[in-house]
Amino acid sequence: MAGSIFLRDGDGLRELREAAYDSEALLQGLLASYPQLLAGDQMNMATPRRWLLISREAGLQAAEGGARWAVDHLFLDQEAIPTIIEVKRGTDARIRREVVGQMLDYAANAVLYWQIDKLRSLYEARCEREGKDPDETLEEFLEDTDPEAFWEDVKVNLQAGRVRLVFVADVIPRELLRIVEFLNGQMDPCEVLALEVRRYSGEGVDTLVPRVLGQTTHSDSKKSGGGSGVGGGSRSAMFTGKLLRIAPEVMAEGNPRVPQTHGWLAFEVLRRAGGRLSYEEYVQRLRNPSPDIAAIAKTIPGVPNAYQRLAHLRKDVRLGRILVEDADDQSDGSLGNAS
Repeated sequence: MAGSIFLRDGDGLRELREAAYDSEALLQGLLASYPQLLAGDQMNMATPRRWLLISREAGLQAAEGGARWAVDHLFLDQEAIPTIIEVKRGTDARIRREVVGQMLDYAANAVLYWQIDKLRSLYEARCEREGKDPDETLEEFLEDTDPEAFWEDVKVNLQAGRVRLVFVADVIPRELLRIVEFLNGQMDPCEVLALEVRRYSGEGVDTLVPRVLGQTTHSDSKKSGGGSGVGGGSRSAMFTGKLLRIAPEVMAEGNPRVPQTHGWLAFEVLRRAGGRLSYEEYVQRLRNPSPDIAAIAKTIPGVPNAYQRLAHLRKDVRLGRILVEDADDQSDGSLGNAS
């Protein structure tokens, strides 16, 4: 392993030399903490992949019985495509052949034995360990997708064999890359990729550079992960032309959401408008927030402006907090006060 990158620092350059990871566990931990290292924008430039971590060391059984394997990481992308990650260091001899058979075992058994209730339990347990609310975390990840519909899409994708297999290492050997390119061209609708995450260190700086490998023009044209497949599409039509109104008993008690979360702020937009807006006006206020709403949004951790996602509205409607009425049912011509 050799090579350098250079960091421009004022009028000079700082050399960062390529360095090995101290352990496989270090790279695994980085992927769990920073899913953006999976380089979803390189996997699909038109519709960059976003990642929801379901679990590390996700148990997977073979035939009937208990867990036989533990998958390094299981992620879902925004189209509910299960993405199985296997991490090895480039110096590990198993990365050239053994890991391929291991990953194919995972895929073959995942589509048969991973049940949605099990995956939801793994996800909820992971959130609990990290002190996160699973519903809020999922809503921040989703855009116009209802959470229940999202989990149903996961089930459909597994049944269809629509999964993604990603081999991750600091250096991907040529032998493995050739196998990945071959499998990716043949295994439709399954996608098979390799990901190098090279590490460069020096002068107290540690830089990680991900690069997706294994895509070919032929395989790209066969894969369907661009937004039109399972889990894609908008579910906003049910609100078009409707009036949104906070239920009177909820309006009297105040915002029912956990304070200073994206779901709380999405509800607050409607509450501060007097509790009643047309759907179109509500969307407009989400997309073009008032100064006070914009200021609050900057203080909320997580994905920036995730309060603008309509999944929050869908949950409040499902729970009866927000009522959806015909616009003609208004008793006066006003659709709320300016916030």
